[in-house]
Amino acid sequence: MSLPHVVYAQSPQTTEHRIEEIVVTVQQQNQVITEVPVALSAFSNKELEKMNLTDFERIAALTPGFISQQQTDSSASFVIRGVEAAGTGAAAEPTISIFYNGVDSSRSRGAVKELYDIERVEVVKGPQGTLFGRGASTGAIAIHTRKADTQENSGFVESKLGNYNLYSLTGAYNLVVNDELGIRVAGSRRKRDGYVFNLGEPERKLNDDDMAAARFSMRWQPSDSIHLDFIYDHQNDKDYGVSTKSIIAASPGGDTSPFTHAGQNKQLKDQARRQNGYTLLVDWDINQDWRLSSISGHRQLWFDNAFDIDGTTYHAFAGIEYDRQKAISQELRLAYDSQSATITLGASYYRDEASSGFDFVINEQHLLGGFPNVLTPLPELPVAPGVSVPLNEANVSRSYTENKRHSQSVFANLNMDLNAHWILDAGLRYTWDRATLARSGDAFTLDGVGSFVLPNGFLGNSFGEMHSTDADFNMLSPRVALTYRLNEAVNLYAGMSIGKRAGYPDISIQNPTADSVSFSTKEIGNETLTSYEIGAKGQTSNLYFDLALYSYQYDDFQTVSLDITEGAANAGKAKAWGLEGLISAEFTDWLGGFVNYAYIDTEYVNFFDTLNGEPVDLSGNRFRLAPKNTFSVGLDASATLSGSWRWFANTQYAYRSDYFFNNDNLANERQDGFGLLDVRIGLEDDTRGYKIELFAENALDEQWVRDIGNAGKLFGTSTAIRGNPRFYGVRFRAEFF
Repeated sequence: MSLPHVVYAQSPQTTEHRIEEIVVTVQQQNQVITEVPVALSAFSNKELEKMNLTDFERIAALTPGFISQQQTDSSASFVIRGVEAAGTGAAAEPTISIFYNGVDSSRSRGAVKELYDIERVEVVKGPQGTLFGRGASTGAIAIHTRKADTQENSGFVESKLGNYNLYSLTGAYNLVVNDELGIRVAGSRRKRDGYVFNLGEPERKLNDDDMAAARFSMRWQPSDSIHLDFIYDHQNDKDYGVSTKSIIAASPGGDTSPFTHAGQNKQLKDQARRQNGYTLLVDWDINQDWRLSSISGHRQLWFDNAFDIDGTTYHAFAGIEYDRQKAISQELRLAYDSQSATITLGASYYRDEASSGFDFVINEQHLLGGFPNVLTPLPELPVAPGVSVPLNEANVSRSYTENKRHSQSVFANLNMDLNAHWILDAGLRYTWDRATLARSGDAFTLDGVGSFVLPNGFLGNSFGEMHSTDADFNMLSPRVALTYRLNEAVNLYAGMSIGKRAGYPDISIQNPTADSVSFSTKEIGNETLTSYEIGAKGQTSNLYFDLALYSYQYDDFQTVSLDITEGAANAGKAKAWGLEGLISAEFTDWLGGFVNYAYIDTEYVNFFDTLNGEPVDLSGNRFRLAPKNTFSVGLDASATLSGSWRWFANTQYAYRSDYFFNNDNLANERQDGFGLLDVRIGLEDDTRGYKIELFAENALDEQWVRDIGNAGKLFGTSTAIRGNPRFYGVRFRAEFF
C-alpha cells in the first residue's frame, strides 16, 4: 500500500507486499527516513501516482501536523504545527519555505504548483532554517520533480474524466540521446467547470479550474563523477473566480449559507497567473569523500485578480489586485562524507523584486447607508438642515508597492557517529538580509461624484509621490539533535532548534489635510520560534512507525491587524505543544493500512490588536487554522485477478476537529469538525503498465468551508469560501517501458 513515509513495492508476478526504506534529502544528504532526527513525511512517486495526489490539500490530509488551505491554484495557505505560512504584507517573509528542486519558491502567489511527474515530496516539521534557509522558521516543503536520465527510454500518459465536466491529460517521456545526455518532457492540462452558481452572473459558475503546465528537463553526465540537470517549468492558471459569499447579508433571491448559490457581482476580470522557472543543478564528486553541489534558480510570476469583497450582488465593496515577481538564487555546498561523519558547508544568495497593486473600490452610498445592516444605499448625506451632499458609488483607493530583498547566508551542518549507539546532528546558519520598500497611494472616483467622506481614499493619497525606506535584518539559526540507535529497527531522538523569520520595513500614508501628505515608517522585527522535540522511528519488513512530541514558544510574531488601516506589527508571544504519530503496516499479502494522528494545543500568551480604532485583547485565544485533533486512516487491498492483471481498492478518511478561521475566535467564523472520504477501485497490469480506475474524492459529499472572514470582515460582512463537493470520475493510465 502506498502511504506517507514509506514505499510499498509489489512484484509484477505476485501480490507480495513489503515496506521498503525510503531515502530523503532533508539534511542535504541521502538518508533513510528513520535516521533523520526531525519529524517529516515523504511521498514517493509511486505513492503520489497511486493516490493521485496532485494538490497539497490532499497531501496535508495524510500528513500529521500539516494543513493546506488551497483556495485556488494561485492562492493557498500552509500551516505546520499551527503556524501559518501566509504572508502578512507585500514585503513579509514566509514562515514555511517551499523549495522546488532546491530553489526557493515561497512567495505566496508562486508557492502552489501542479504536482505531476514528481519524484518525491517532503514535508519537514519544526524550524528548518539551518538547512533550508529563508523562511523555514516552522517547517519546509521540498518538491523534487523527476529528472531526465541516461538509462532508458520510458514514459506514461494519463487522462481523467469526471463530474463538473472535468477532463485532464498528463504525460511524460524520457529520451536517452546517448550515454551522456538524456531529455525528459512532461506536461499536464486540466479543466473543470465551477460548482457554485452565481446569482450575479448566472452564465458563469464560480470555483472552476483551468490549468496548463509543462516541464523540460535535460541531464548531461560527461563523466561518472559529474552530472548537470537543467529544468525549465511553466504553469498557466486562469479561473473565473472564487465564491466569496457573505454570511451576514443575503443577496436578493439568495441567503447567507456558504453551501447554496453565491451572490456576487460580475467579475471585473478573471483570476490569471503565469509563472516560469529555470533551474540548474550541478553535482561533482571530487573524490570518494568530497562532493561539490550547486543550485541556481530564476523564477518569474505574473498575477491578476478581481474579487467581490462584500460577497453579495450589492455593489458595496470590490477589490482588484496584481503582482509581478522575479527572483534569482544561488547556493553552493561542499560536503565531506566518511564512514563516521558527514560535514556540509555552504553559502547562498537570494534576490527578489516584487511589485504589487491593489484597488480598493468602496461605494460610499452603501458605506454611509449602514451596509450590511441596511441594504438600501444612501444617495445623499444630510450635512445641515435642508443641505445634503451627493455620495459616490465607486471611491477607488489605489495602493502601489515595490519590494526588494537581498539575502545572503553561510551555514554548516555536522552528522557524526559518536559511537555505535549515539549520533550527533548539529547545524548553524547566519543570514544577512536587506529589504527595501517603496509605496504610493492614489484616490479617485469612477462616477464623477467627488468624495465627501474619503477625499483621499481609504488607504491614503500620496498625490503621485513615491516614498521608500529600507532596513537590515540579521539572523542566527541553530539546531542540535541526538539520536540513539535502540536496535537495528528503532531510533530515538531529541532535538532543539531556533527558527527565525526575517522582519521587513513598512510605510503608511497619512493625509493631515485634504491637500497634504505625510509618510510614516516602521520596522516589523524578526520573529523567533524556539522548538523542542523528542521522537521515535522504527521500521521492519511489514511495519513502520513515527512518533513525535514537541513544544515551542513564539516571540514577536508578525501579524496584520484585524483593522486594515492599522497595518502590520509584531504582536507579542504565543506557545504551543503537540504530539504526532503514524503507524502503517502490511497485515497480509493482499491487505495493508495506516493510521496517523496529531494533537496540538495553541495559545496566544500576549496579543493585543485593534479593530475600528478600539483595542482588542486576543490573549488566550487559539491560533487560526489549528484544529486540536486531526487523524487519517486508510486501507489498501490488491490481489491477482488473472495472469498479470490485478484488482485494487484503496480508501482514506481524514478528519479535523473544530477550528477558527481568525485570531479573534468568533463563533460564526468557525469550522465544525468534519471528515473527508476518498475511494478508489480499479484494475491494473504492471507488466504492460495499464491502469483503469474509478475514483470519488469527498465521496460522502461533506459540506465544509475553506475560509471565513476575508476582506469583507473589515466592513462587517464576513465572507465564506466553500470547500470542494464530491468529485468523481474515471482515470486511465498507460506506461511505456
